[in-house]
Amino acid sequence: MNKHFILKQELSKIPQIKALSMHTQPPASDGYITNIFEFDNGKEILKHNVYRKDGDTTFIHLYNIALLAGRNLHPSDTVREFLINQTYARQLGFTQPAEAIGKILNYEGKYLPIVGAVKDFHIQSLHKAIEPVAIATHTNNFYDFSLKLSTQGKQAGDFKVLIRQIERIWKSCIRKKNLPIHFWTNP
Repeated sequence: MNKHFILKQELSKIPQIKALSMHTQPPASDGYITNIFEFDNGKEILKHNVYRKDGDTTFIHLYNIALLAGRNLHPSDTVREFLINQTYARQLGFTQPAEAIGKILNYEGKYLPIVGAVKDFHIQSLHKAIEPVAIATHTNNFYDFSLKLSTQGKQAGDFKVLIRQIERIWKSCIRKKNLPIHFWTNP
């Protein structure tokens, strides 16, 4: 079993962790992969430079990215299907995101289905335009994870204990000395 999945499994046993996701980077982290995607609309083959985010099946839920149509991704260690955002659906010529469901994208010579459409979200600064995005599961690219913690009624000391617990699990699964920790608040 992949060490990242073992990490997720072990961390999910901690009651203070409400949700967690493995991914390449958070949605608005300014980190991304771009690929050329092709789409045959019946008249021509459209080519677009698309920003790709890799995340597990909990990625969109953890970050409150609304699924507008279709379904979420199935677990997979390779890219087998995509979620696309509204901006990319419009670039493909669809007026409603649901129209894109079931359509096929050519990604690196593989013909893969669009299984869901998500609400637009920023992958860079809020000052920049929203870009076309495709989300896929690709566990070989997972090098980051995010946790949503239960904070109600908790004191600072509670988090010190929790962080030590997370660090122990991290070291046993990933075997790296340093666990990079960043705290974000969700209003």
